[in-house]
Amino acid sequence: MIATRPIERLNLATLLQQESALQRSLVEDFLQCRTTNLVDLSKIKLNSNARQISFIDLDENLLVLVRDAYQTQTVLIPLSQAVKEALSSFRISLQGSFYELPVAQLNQRSYELYQTLIQPLEEKQLIQPGNQLLITSDPNFYDLPFSVLWTGRNYLIENYQILNSLGGQTTEASPGISPVMITAITDSSGLPPSYPDGIDSSIEAEVQNIEQMFKTSVILLNKAFQADSFLEMVTKEGFHTLHVSTHGVFDATSRNPYLYAWDRKVPIAELNQALLQRSPLNLLVFSACETIRANPRAIIGLASSAVQAQSRNLVASLWKVDAEATAKFMTEFYNQLRQGKTPAVALQAAQIQLIHSDNEMNHPYYWAGFLLFGVD
Repeated sequence: MIATRPIERLNLATLLQQESALQRSLVEDFLQCRTTNLVDLSKIKLNSNARQISFIDLDENLLVLVRDAYQTQTVLIPLSQAVKEALSSFRISLQGSFYELPVAQLNQRSYELYQTLIQPLEEKQLIQPGNQLLITSDPNFYDLPFSVLWTGRNYLIENYQILNSLGGQTTEASPGISPVMITAITDSSGLPPSYPDGIDSSIEAEVQNIEQMFKTSVILLNKAFQADSFLEMVTKEGFHTLHVSTHGVFDATSRNPYLYAWDRKVPIAELNQALLQRSPLNLLVFSACETIRANPRAIIGLASSAVQAQSRNLVASLWKVDAEATAKFMTEFYNQLRQGKTPAVALQAAQIQLIHSDNEMNHPYYWAGFLLFGVD
């Protein structure tokens, strides 16, 4: 939290620098390194449709900085005990099997947060539907999926493209999404005892759908998904997107997140080191992974890994999403990318498709967990 000072004495440039320094220190602490390739938030170039929103906790108030391509404006929001309790209650709602929570009840809780965090920005016309929102929030808000906030008529993701960021990267990725490297485990026979139970048939459908859309895909499936060969393939320059569909955990209690290959666990640190031997990826996707577990420190870990690996964009989930819903989400997400859409537009379209489905998958549990960290 940034030290509290009278609002009239707060310098916007200084605040942005402080916020950027905080983000950088959190990442460097997680990675146990002294420097990263993060740049100051104020130096991220915005297009005319983009709005960078920084939520800064000043203890009794929440200072919101809204920056467009030309200027930065501020909104001061009182952080009453009721607001803090609403935020805490909503976080608790997202833990465990919250698909059992009625949609109306979940929407009511998220509506209170929308009224506090987003509606004041709309009323001042600092943001408007159709904008792309680049959210660089205080650690207290890392585990809040803004896409699920209920506006009273629809979900926030239906009005805005939403990205999350700890800052911008200084490297430029290769143009385009294709070719795609796909790594997945879809067959439970012969797996080591340490591999988590449960491989849903939907994962195979997900892989097949992506493969059909991108004929030049590089695929490591089941027994071919050996840790050493995977890490060697990752160093090659023949693809711009890496899609990983296997169990994995960014554990909030550990500095050693990992994913499962066929023969062993692959520490994310090893994957990052392999990725550093090649030009930056445009997109890194963790699918079928219990990646973040809705914990602020784990979210820092996930974003830190993207920073360390120099991936321009990263997609993962806040919780272990239903496999069938994940397959449908990923299929539409890649379909949008194939049409030339940016990851932010593609993610929005994929979530909206599930929201408008006529079955249980319109519940936020099935779609709201997917987060995009990036600059597109």
